[in-house]
Amino acid sequence: MNQRDEHSMLHVLGCGNPVVMACYALAGADSFDSLDWIQGAVDVRTLTVTDPVLLRSTGCKCRFCADLPGPDRERAALHNLLFYQDFGTKLRGMIRDMTVSDFLQEFVGKEQVVELLKAASEIGIQGRVSRAG
Repeated sequence: MNQRDEHSMLHVLGCGNPVVMACYALAGADSFDSLDWIQGAVDVRTLTVTDPVLLRSTGCKCRFCADLPGPDRERAALHNLLFYQDFGTKLRGMIRDMTVSDFLQEFVGKEQVVELLKAASEIGIQGRVSRAG
């Protein structure tokens, strides 16, 4: 990490939790992938991953949850693909606008964000996506 230059990319494997993705982005990660999108269903209210059977109980109004009949796992996979597409766009905007730390404070608290930025700084990672960094 300390050897990175502006042309290097940091890709995180196995990270599909939206809040954790934002934490890694705050610390300097550039891209993510995971099997979470096919194994569970993202609850858009809490940004947690739940069992696909429970997706209907989240009250999601996306086009797949509202209109698509069929097995819960298929609906959840389509719901998740749409969610991650939208969340990725929002995360890029937060990085551009330097508001990732503001977003994270809503989910993990200010103290944890400060600790994350401090830890990133200690190992030489710039808090490049935070006004607080």
